[in-house]
Amino acid sequence: MDDSHKERLQLLPIADTIGGTAARENPRRTLDHYNHLANQLWLSSKVSDVADGVFLRVQQGYTAWGSLSGPYGFGKTASAIALWAHAKDSEFLAIPPLSCTSFDELASGIAALAGEQNPKIKKQINKLFEDVFTKGLNPMVQEDAKRYSVPSRRVRQIYQDKFSAGQFTLDSQSRRTVEFLSKLGALAAKDSKGLVIILDELQQLLGPLDARTIVQFREFVWGMRTERSPCGIILALDSLLEAKLARWAADILHRIRENGPSLQLTDIYTREFPAWLWDQLVNDSRKSGLIYQSEALSENVLLSLGQLVERPDLANGPRTVVDVFTRAVTYHQETGSSYDIPNLVSDVHQGQFRYFGEGATIQSVLTHILSDEWISQDEERKTLVTTLAAFPQGCSQEMLQCYLPDKKQLKKTRSELFAPLLVELSEGLALERLQQVRRINTNWEQILSRCWETLPALDALAAQAPSMILRTLIPKLFPKGTPAKPDWERLSDDSNAILTGWYILRGTFDDNYPQREIALCVSDKEPESWPWDVDACIALVCDSSVDPDVTPRAELLDKDDGCFILMRLPILRPLEDRIPAELQRHGKHIQPEPFRPATILAALHDLEAFLGDQIDNSDDADVLTYPEEQAEVKQVTAFVNITVDFVLRELLAGTVDVGISTPISLRGPELLRALFTQACRRRFPEYQTLTRTEKWQEILSNYREGVSSDWLNPAQRQGLEDIITPKVEMYETLFGQKSTAAGDSFIKKLGTFVEIKKDSESFALRLAMHPAENTLIDYLKKFAANQFIPLNATVEFLRHHGYIHTETEEIVKILVARECLTKDPNGNIRFIPSPEIERGRLLQQIAEMDDQLCRLGITDDTNLISQNTSTTNLQKHLQQQQARLESFAKEEISNLESSITSLQELIGTVSVPAISTEWLDSDLSRHLTGIAIKLKDTQKNLLRTLRRELKGFEEELDTASSLSGVEWVVIQQNKKELSFNTLQKLQERVKQFETRVKGLTSWEVLINQLHSTATLCEKVSETEATPIRALSQLVDEFKERFAVDSWSPLFTSSEFADRLGTIQSDVQARLYELVQVFNRELEEIRNQFNILLPSTQPPTFNVSVKDNQRGDLIQESFQKLYQWACTGFRAGAIECQRKRQNGSQWRNPDKRRRSWKTLEAQIEEEFQKVEARLDFETVQNIGAMVLVMQRGFTSAEENEDIFGLYDNPDDPPDFNKLGQLFRQGKIQIQVKPKA
Repeated sequence: MDDSHKERLQLLPIADTIGGTAARENPRRTLDHYNHLANQLWLSSKVSDVADGVFLRVQQGYTAWGSLSGPYGFGKTASAIALWAHAKDSEFLAIPPLSCTSFDELASGIAALAGEQNPKIKKQINKLFEDVFTKGLNPMVQEDAKRYSVPSRRVRQIYQDKFSAGQFTLDSQSRRTVEFLSKLGALAAKDSKGLVIILDELQQLLGPLDARTIVQFREFVWGMRTERSPCGIILALDSLLEAKLARWAADILHRIRENGPSLQLTDIYTREFPAWLWDQLVNDSRKSGLIYQSEALSENVLLSLGQLVERPDLANGPRTVVDVFTRAVTYHQETGSSYDIPNLVSDVHQGQFRYFGEGATIQSVLTHILSDEWISQDEERKTLVTTLAAFPQGCSQEMLQCYLPDKKQLKKTRSELFAPLLVELSEGLALERLQQVRRINTNWEQILSRCWETLPALDALAAQAPSMILRTLIPKLFPKGTPAKPDWERLSDDSNAILTGWYILRGTFDDNYPQREIALCVSDKEPESWPWDVDACIALVCDSSVDPDVTPRAELLDKDDGCFILMRLPILRPLEDRIPAELQRHGKHIQPEPFRPATILAALHDLEAFLGDQIDNSDDADVLTYPEEQAEVKQVTAFVNITVDFVLRELLAGTVDVGISTPISLRGPELLRALFTQACRRRFPEYQTLTRTEKWQEILSNYREGVSSDWLNPAQRQGLEDIITPKVEMYETLFGQKSTAAGDSFIKKLGTFVEIKKDSESFALRLAMHPAENTLIDYLKKFAANQFIPLNATVEFLRHHGYIHTETEEIVKILVARECLTKDPNGNIRFIPSPEIERGRLLQQIAEMDDQLCRLGITDDTNLISQNTSTTNLQKHLQQQQARLESFAKEEISNLESSITSLQELIGTVSVPAISTEWLDSDLSRHLTGIAIKLKDTQKNLLRTLRRELKGFEEELDTASSLSGVEWVVIQQNKKELSFNTLQKLQERVKQFETRVKGLTSWEVLINQLHSTATLCEKVSETEATPIRALSQLVDEFKERFAVDSWSPLFTSSEFADRLGTIQSDVQARLYELVQVFNRELEEIRNQFNILLPSTQPPTFNVSVKDNQRGDLIQESFQKLYQWACTGFRAGAIECQRKRQNGSQWRNPDKRRRSWKTLEAQIEEEFQKVEARLDFETVQNIGAMVLVMQRGFTSAEENEDIFGLYDNPDDPPDFNKLGQLFRQGKIQIQVKPKA
């Protein structure tokens, strides 16, 4: 094969792009270059699907986005070029991928290529580009011409030359590029389906990804999203750039992908890809005439490449495939043999390929294994190892036998190598050293490396520094502590920080200032305003200076509305000294760039994001199963802690004045704690905490018990007079301490609450006022003597003096025990100017309260009040008595409300019954109608009374609401019994009414039943007189009862129902027998004379009786049946007479001597009897004679005696003859079962 043919067959593992400037200068050569490359490429179906999704949106007139992303070597540029060719073939104005350093260069290249591909609109495109970009020079030209006193024309020419040469850009914010592309899309849609732009080499377009380029790219993406233009943009993103954008500008990726399809190229290159690509090369001759021979490559190599392409740690995706294909074709040209697995492994081992995985893992593994002479000097072992090296995910038994055909030898070799070198996978045997190691998520050192590889420019990194500090350093500076003993907790959410820039925390760095509310701000500039309603404010300001000499600073700002801590953090200052060894050894990943706090924070941020769950659960055995995982998590945790401590000490540094001659220098959290203490001391100079011990509230509770003891006088309670008594007695009486040692310890814990004076003769103790008590008393003295103040007001007042909510509550309780304050039931407090006056007032109120309770019948056997009882205990007793009276009042009001509910229910009970005065006519109806009228009157009167009483009770409830509960109870007490009796009587009347209504209602059904029973009795009265006599006797008896007493008979309905039911059952039985007789006679008439009966329906047995109708209704039903049958008989006889008159022959079918005249006379005689009363026998006789008359004509016509009833199986009729007559319509046939 000649050299030129070899050159044509050369595959390209790398596709080159052309710059925007070169495309602008020579668009035709640029398009030829891309056409040449596209002619050697095939488009994957998945990539085509992405393109088609974008094309559809463009055709609909919208701006559409699409994205392809993948790591180095996975064919992004090749896919982009193939997409460009696909868009061009789909009749779009398509722009191939260009390598540009600015959006202006990109726009100029796009303009040149668009005009070259579509000459019809080239002038319009050039004019559009000039209008958008070149005319944009006007404001700059005019300004500079005026500034430098140079003619405008000359300045314009200079700027145009520089702009054309790409030496500067007008579009620092990409607005003109957006405008140009949107208008170009509208222009392209006039002569094509729209505009499609393929953007590749974005890492060159965006440069170092600094803050300026991020803003520029964001405005480009957002600007294109807001334009409605038939323009599609498909991005080819490198995985590293994608990771940078996802980390530092995630919103841009979100905007791109929410508006169009996206594809990871790693998803395309599965094990089917090598076979697919080879098939295209072998069978598709349309690509520039390239022809590959299928025998140049073994199918086993395609299977091997299929496994390798799915392992990015072992190969470089499509570049590896193309590299192997190129080598295989060359090998086939040189040797004429097929390129097989041994050739592939040998080339890998010898390093023949340029693209076969980072670090050449397979080559290293082969070199290591084959260096063992025990393996390399045995051909079977060597062959097994080299074959398995080509199949990292498993080699089947059939594949191994292709290279080791001896099964016994293969089994032996496998057994020898299995334990140390081989593993069994689902797809077959594989080398253990080529298997991927199971990790937690990924190696933490790789995370560090990847983070520093994807770092943006320093200004972009500085913009993200506040958020990284919030995630990594703030939890260390303000630890949460434990649920049992929390250190710091966040009081505000992120929404508050978004609005104000401040987070609100609660906690402390100093036990002398517990539970402080802190406002925290982390920003890149000093806050313009500081919160005033917190205890302290801390602002951490990120200084983005890169000057090595810049140092961290911390200062305490004293302002009128608070004390503020301002700390400046040099986040970009190079770090060269004091770097921990654990961090220093990772400097290779960032060199030659020095460590900076911001770069370290970025790494810490990513470590916590990827491994946060494992670090938080490092002690959870269920999460970390393997020892190496536990060891790695501990290693990560140690690294994070050491690094965070180092960064904090580098960012936080300053001096603190602690009151000695020279301020001291501090770093890290210690500085923040010292500044916190200093700020609290300045803000609350007189504050003395109550939380001196862990059980401080329990200690103060014991102290209050002693202060409120009746053993003390008012002056001693308020700390105005010493308590002089033996120590042991004092400790036990006041504080419940059984020993002197325990008492001394207790007194020590109380601190400033107790002052001890002791000499050789006596022991004196004073219950001194705490500074917070004096401060609160001074505050309360400003209010009126009888004015109560809400507790929350005192809490807020003392908070501004440093005291937390629980401390204020304890202070108030102690002042109440000292008889300086009093509390009402709602918890409001009031200052007591004189305890003696207050005691007299309380005693008077207690006496009045006891009198009221006594009048209500409420007594208290535990009254231990005396003149020496403290005001605190008096207040408690008064509140208890008030509570008893209020409880009694609530109970009485509840009883009143229950009475109202009962009356409402009674009204409902009485209103519901609808008493009818119209009854069905019967002998008892007159009596029941009278009772119903009387009950209806009772109903009206009862309702009137109930509503009157209800109104009175509701007015009483309104009175109770307008008065205090106690006042109403006293008034109501006299009416209570009367109201109870009235309600009880009404309940009894309603119950009686309800009973009578139920009794009357029970008769409604019985009267209807009586009426129907009377009707039935009348029906059977001629045949059976017993039922009607029994019914009359029953009615007469109950008429007599109702005449004597109106109400008692109402409740005897069950007795009446039983007796009436018996009569009704008897008459119904008799009636049923008559119905059976009627039906039987009807059936016999139909069976015997069906041919003679009328076509109308026969009458039914009638059991109903109309009003005022009397007579033998049952006989009437039978007579109607007989008359109906005779009507048919007469019609049949008349028909026979007509036929006789017309000359039809007739003879007697009974073989008896009987002439026509005789038969006719007999029938006429019987019909004359019909005018009188009929019976069943007469009807049968008439029917039989008319039937004989009819059959006589038939016999004469047929001359055969075939008519009659055939019921003898031994003498059947002539069925053929019957059938013939039936078809002629001369006879009718009736079939019924034989009895």
